[in-house]
Amino acid sequence: MESIPAYLEDVLDEATNYYESDENLTRVDAAHEIAHQNWLLMGLDRGDHDTLDVLRDIRDIHTLCADEFETYRQYQESEYADSILEAVALRSLEELINVHLHENQSFNSQTTDSAATAK
Repeated sequence: MESIPAYLEDVLDEATNYYESDENLTRVDAAHEIAHQNWLLMGLDRGDHDTLDVLRDIRDIHTLCADEFETYRQYQESEYADSILEAVALRSLEELINVHLHENQSFNSQTTDSAATAK
């Protein structure tokens, strides 16, 4: 596993804090909410990171979280390629957060273990 880029580390920390702040919140709900709050990472011409770079960074951290990358590769010549890429990257970010929040798979397990075992 590659080291986690600072901008994704910030997203994962934000997700951990959000998840631990509400005992009724599920990992899936927290991952969905935080991924959608960070949708600006997914724009081809927005922010500091190209969408394809974000997706590649996610794939470097956890290959299965970016398994939908192949979906984009199949349709990259279509007129909807940019939209497909953004959707795939957003879904991959959501899955990365979900994996991070899982007590046995966290990239920073000491942070999320206590909250995860309580749920």
